[in-house]
Amino acid sequence: ISGVFYSFQWDILLLETGFLTALCYAPWLTLRLHSSSSSQNHDHQQHHLLSSSSTTLGTHPIRLLLFKLMFMSGVVKIQSNCPTWSNLTALEYHFATQCLPSPLSWHVHQMHPFILRLGVAITFIIEIPVAFLLVSPIRSWRIVGAYMQILLQILIIVTGNYNFFNVLTILLCLPCFVDDYYYREIEGGNDMGVKHIENDRGETRKSWQQVIQWGKIQKVIKHTACVVFLLWSCHSMIQFDYNNTTSNAKGFWRAINVRLKMTKSDCDDLINQSVPFLPPLAMFFLVVNATHCFFSSFWYDRQQKNRKSNKGNNKTRWISHAKISITILSYLFRFATCLLCMGVLSVPLITLTPELQSNQQPGLDFFIRQWSVGRSYRIFNGYGLFRRMTGVGQYRGAISSSIGWAGLHPSIVARPEIILETVLGDDESDSNHMKDSTVVKVDEWRELNFRWKPGNVHEKPRQVAPHQPRLDWQMWFAALGQYQHNPWLIHLMDKILNECRPVLNLLDEDEWMSSDSGVERPQQIRKIRARLFNYDFTRIDTEWSRSIPGVDILGGDAKADSDNALLKDFFSWPDQYWSRSFQREYVPILERGNPSVIRYLSASGYKSGKCIDQWSQRCDVFEAASNVRVLCNMSSWIRDQYISCNVVAFLIIISIAFIRAKTTEHGTLRKGDGNLGDKVKNE
Repeated sequence: ISGVFYSFQWDILLLETGFLTALCYAPWLTLRLHSSSSSQNHDHQQHHLLSSSSTTLGTHPIRLLLFKLMFMSGVVKIQSNCPTWSNLTALEYHFATQCLPSPLSWHVHQMHPFILRLGVAITFIIEIPVAFLLVSPIRSWRIVGAYMQILLQILIIVTGNYNFFNVLTILLCLPCFVDDYYYREIEGGNDMGVKHIENDRGETRKSWQQVIQWGKIQKVIKHTACVVFLLWSCHSMIQFDYNNTTSNAKGFWRAINVRLKMTKSDCDDLINQSVPFLPPLAMFFLVVNATHCFFSSFWYDRQQKNRKSNKGNNKTRWISHAKISITILSYLFRFATCLLCMGVLSVPLITLTPELQSNQQPGLDFFIRQWSVGRSYRIFNGYGLFRRMTGVGQYRGAISSSIGWAGLHPSIVARPEIILETVLGDDESDSNHMKDSTVVKVDEWRELNFRWKPGNVHEKPRQVAPHQPRLDWQMWFAALGQYQHNPWLIHLMDKILNECRPVLNLLDEDEWMSSDSGVERPQQIRKIRARLFNYDFTRIDTEWSRSIPGVDILGGDAKADSDNALLKDFFSWPDQYWSRSFQREYVPILERGNPSVIRYLSASGYKSGKCIDQWSQRCDVFEAASNVRVLCNMSSWIRDQYISCNVVAFLIIISIAFIRAKTTEHGTLRKGDGNLGDKVKNE
C-alpha cells in the first residue's frame, strides 16, 4: 500500500522493536498466580520471584537490538570510505544537507570546524565502543552506555527532524537500567539480596558492615574499569594534531585538529574479532540469569518451609503445586523465546565483513533460516544509518589545501533540492490568447512551497518531529537520483495538475484558495515542471566561512570580525537562511492529459487523472471484503477520530499500566516474608 513512503529504517526498527517487546518483554506473558491464604505466602513469593525475573529476561533481546542498531550504524560509516567520515568533516555538511533541518540547524552549522569534527569523533566513540557497554552484565556499565546514547539522541533531536526514531532509540535504552536478577542478589538491592542466614545460636554469618564494605570495593573496581575502557577507546580511535608556527590565538585554532585513527582495515579487524563472540556471550548471560533465578526461587521456597510448617490440607497443597508448575512453564517459555530471538536478531552482524560470511559458526544455519523468514515480515532487520554523507559539493576551480581548515579542503555544501513550479490560469484567458495570434504569451512560472522541506530561501526551518511528513522526506531522496527511478513524483505532479484537493493540502499554498460564490477552490493549474537547485545555509562572517568558495556570507566583508559581533550573529535569526543555485531541469514541462504521461504512469502502476476527493473513498480502489480493504477502513476510522482523544487514551493506558505495576510491587512487599520485616525492625 505505502511503497517507498514506508521503507525507512526507523519503520522497520519500529516493527522489530514491537515484535521483540510483544514476544519477550510483554507483561501479559508472565503468569502471576497469587495465593489468598496467609499460609501460602511463601508460594506467592516464589511466584513473584519467577515472574519478576521473567520480566528481566526480556531485557536481554532489547539490549542486543540496541547494540546491533548502534554498532552497525557506526561501523558502516568507516567501511564506506566516505571522505567526510574518514576526515571527520561530516557535520560540516550534515546540518545543511539532512532531510529536514530544525530551527537550530542553521546556528549549529556556523560552529567552528574543530568543534564539528570533535562532534563526529565523539559520535564514532558512542556508536562503536560504547555500544559494547549496552550488553554488559554489569548494570553500572550499561547505565553509562545508555546515558551516552541518550545524550547523542537528544542532540540529534534538537538539531534535526528525525520523527520518532530518536524517541524510539531512547526507549530502547530503558532496559539497560533494569537489574538482572543475579546482579541484584550480588549487590543486595532487594529483599532477596544478601541474607542474614541465622544459625542455631542466632548469630549472623555475615554482617552488614562487611557487605557494605565489599560493595564499595566492587563499585570502585567497576567504575575504574569502565573509565579505563572509555579512555582506551578514545586513544585507539581518535588523535589530536597540532601544527602551528605562530603564537597568536587565531593561529592556534587554525592549527589544532582531530583526526580518525581507525581505518577500514582496523574496523574490519574489530568486527571479525568481536562479532563471533559477542552474541553467544550475550546469550550466555541470559542463561546464567535465568538459571540462577530459577534455582534461587526454589532455594527460597525450601528456606520458608524450614522456618514454618505448612498448615494447609492436601487440596491446598495440590493447588499450590499446580500454580507453581504453571508459573514454571511460563518462565521456561519466555526464556526459550528470548534465547531464540537473540540468536535470530544477531544474524545481520555476520554480514558486516566477507570473512564472517565465509566462516560461519556451527549451528548458525538454524538462526539464518529463521531470520530469512522473519525478514520477509520486516521483524528482523539489519541497519546502517548515514553510510555516506550527501550534498557534498565540488569546486570547479583550483583549490589549494592551504585555504582549507587544518590542512583539509574546504567543505562545500551542495544540497540537491527539487522545486516544483506551475503556470496558473483559466480557460477564458487561454481562449483570448488563442484568438489574438499576434500576442506571444510568456508563461509566468510560480514556485510551489511545501510545508516542511526547504524552498523559500527566507523561510526558517521548522520543527516537525516526532511527526514525519513522508512526502517532504521522499522529495529529498528523489533529488539524489533521477525521476525515472521515482515514478511516484510524476504521479504527484499529475495529481497537482488535476487539482486533487488531498494532494494540494500537502502543500503550503493556502493563498491559492480564492473565493468564488462563497466556495473555496484552487486556481486552475495549466502546466507544471520540476527543477533541481543546490542549497546551502548562509554563513556569518567568520574566518572559516570565508575560506569556503562560493558561500553566501551575511553582511559581506564590511562586518567586523570580533568576538562580540560573532556571538551576536550566532544567536540572532537571519533574514535569509538559504542560498541556492540552479543546476538543471529535473522533469520537463507536463500538461494535463498528456498521452506520454498517461502511458508512463500506467506502466508504473498509477492511474492518471483519477482524484479521490473524500478520504473515505480511498479504500474503494481495493477489492471488496479483502484483508487490505479491512485494514484500510480501520485506518480511516482511526484517522477520523480526534487526535486529542487518541492522546488521552494513550495516557490512560500508560497510567493504568504504571499503577498496576506499583500496586503489584507494594502488594508483594505486604504479602512477602513477615520475618524479614521483623528482622529489619530488630536491627
